[in-house]
Amino acid sequence: MLELVRSPQYVMRVDFERRFVFLLRSAFSFGSVEELTACFDRMIRALATVDRTRFVLLVDVRLGPSRTDPDFERAFAVKRRALVAGFAKVAIVVKSLGGRVQVQRHAQADKVGMRDFDKPELALAFLGVEVLKL
Repeated sequence: MLELVRSPQYVMRVDFERRFVFLLRSAFSFGSVEELTACFDRMIRALATVDRTRFVLLVDVRLGPSRTDPDFERAFAVKRRALVAGFAKVAIVVKSLGGRVQVQRHAQADKVGMRDFDKPELALAFLGVEVLKL
């Protein structure tokens, strides 16, 4: 997989052969709304090389810290929508029931067919991405 973006909060990789984008959230928090905006803008720009209608997206947020202050939520909503828009399928891997509920709320608000999972292998199966056995 080719790494497109690396920040303290996210790593974005793409597999052009399998038409698969992988976004991994780290445990590192955003220090400000501006930092979040700059990070997401980099990822959105990097996706310009991807025909989203022919690619699937897997986002693993299990390590990500929770944050619910209103300014952050508003900025995240705008950037999240721009990031996931247009993909053939979107799967989000979460670690808790609360995370699953949040993803479902985001999917409804964004009118995107994203699905939540607690295991990456289930998410990959949903996306139709074959896992290589070594």
